Amino acid sequence: MKITSEVLELSAQFTNALKEREIDLRDNKIPSIDNLAITRDQFDTIDLTNNELRILNNFPTLLKLQTLLCSNNQLHRIDSDLAGRLPNLKMLILTNNRFEDLDSITNVKLFPKLQILSFVDNMVSKRPDYRLYVIARCPKLKVLDFKPVTRLEREQAAAIFAEPSVLKRKQAQRDDAWKESKRAQLSEPLSREHKEALKRLVIGAQTTEEIERLETIINEGVFTAEVAELLNSRAQHNE
Repeated sequence: MKITSEVLELSAQFTNALKEREIDLRDNKIPSIDNLAITRDQFDTIDLTNNELRILNNFPTLLKLQTLLCSNNQLHRIDSDLAGRLPNLKMLILTNNRFEDLDSITNVKLFPKLQILSFVDNMVSKRPDYRLYVIARCPKLKVLDFKPVTRLEREQAAAIFAEPSVLKRKQAQRDDAWKESKRAQLSEPLSREHKEALKRLVIGAQTTEEIERLETIINEGVFTAEVAELLNSRAQHNE
């Protein structure tokens, strides 16, 4: 059965327990999404449980929609433009469908406000890395498969599934923090003796990078742990 204006008119429309406007489209053997624009974005919740949907797509833009219930269908893919059409979706229930691998569910990351999500009784949920993968992709997720997302899970997910750009940024932040801590340990001005010793190191430097680094240190004029290490290495070499 297709979604038509008649089907929509005959479907139950009510205020649910959460005081949201809901339309009940359950048990209609609906194979695809059609004509939901007829609803004129009146509903906070749409229930499409127990139908025959295969791909979650073809929704009109529904700014009011916050909850989408699609359990017990045949869904195996979420269209990449769905999040743009449902930008305020907070709850997505996809229990007992046909999502098999992580690639099939990766587009859940595109929903900017998603807080509650379920893939219970899908093959993908049996994968050992599934839960942390989803948590890493959905930063605002609070409940996954009806279990609260914990802080520990969030940390583990970030460590395992962080995007390469995120990892690089975090490493750069750690490097900067380390340099600052080292600088703070020894922060007295360079003495004339230290500057002369560093200039001698410049003369003996083997690469352009060494020369540039030494000149930067001299220009900064601060006696740091790095300077102490350089001068100590020089002294040991002379011995």
